[in-house]
Amino acid sequence: MPLHQQRSGAGEPLLLIHGIGSDLHAWDPIVERLAETFDVIAIDLPGFGGSASLSADIVPTPAALALRVAEHLDELGIATAHVAGHSLGGWIAMELGLLGRARSVAAICPAGTWRRPLPPDHLTVTVQRLGRLAQPFIPLALHSPHLRRIVLRSFVGHPERVPYAVAVHMTRAHVGSGDYARVSRAMRAGYFEDFAALAVPTVVLFGAIDRLLKPRTIEAPSVHSVVVPDCGHQAMWDAPERTIEEITKIAGR
Repeated sequence: MPLHQQRSGAGEPLLLIHGIGSDLHAWDPIVERLAETFDVIAIDLPGFGGSASLSADIVPTPAALALRVAEHLDELGIATAHVAGHSLGGWIAMELGLLGRARSVAAICPAGTWRRPLPPDHLTVTVQRLGRLAQPFIPLALHSPHLRRIVLRSFVGHPERVPYAVAVHMTRAHVGSGDYARVSRAMRAGYFEDFAALAVPTVVLFGAIDRLLKPRTIEAPSVHSVVVPDCGHQAMWDAPERTIEEITKIAGR
């Protein structure tokens, strides 16, 4: 089945790829601005949002997910696009760069920038599964600003800036991801090693107060790494203007 997408704007194609436990609405703070310059294609990854999962015989590694996204570009008749990805989507964006499908890459707080494989995150997976059982109570629980801060603080540097309705959607998207456990396991079992092989302009953006991912300096000919002050893991919420700036700059716009 085709990947679920939302498309807007006109210009060179810009593919937006969300992170694990999210959906294409992760880009809502900046998508309208980007559509002023680009033909923006925001997708739901396989197994998230409105997209069907990869078949059970395929291990959903970032490389495998990148191949499915490349197939989606084929279905749209697009050979190459500028690609921006967040978290897991940032890793997938870099994989698309290796596949020759990206004109430029903006990897925003990208997964895989750790230096060795990580053990499975049993705690987060367990909380995510319990959250699925508690879905009917999420809107009521998140009426509490204090609880919203607790729920969102790992993802957003400033949870108080996230509106109630968005907090509900973020939480529902996270706990409603049926593929979360197997994608998390596949993602954490490896890391991205091929920065030097990226032959297209690439920016890797880190948040200085990201509670999930430690910033690092990446040394590779085509890669520029930046650390954004006062920015958590969801740079689209914490630093929307800087995120737009880095995506458009690396695309040469």
